[in-house]
Amino acid sequence: MRRAWREFLDPVIEAHAAKIAEEVERGRIRGIDPERTARALIGMNVQYFFDELVDNPSPDVETTADALLVIWQRALYGRG
Repeated sequence: MRRAWREFLDPVIEAHAAKIAEEVERGRIRGIDPERTARALIGMNVQYFFDELVDNPSPDVETTADALLVIWQRALYGRG
């Protein structure tokens, strides 16, 4: 089960880690490990999606996405 989950998530994490690393190289983001940060943020997304959207008869996808966007912006850039 763990291997299947990793095979599902790792490509997403790797893609986001690469983008974060680019931002670090450009000096737009400082003081973070791109891979660990991507893994933590993606993990948060997955858990929050489950909590907010799964089995919810009236899911508010836009509000859920907006909340996560603010968290990502603050975590990566210190603003949002």
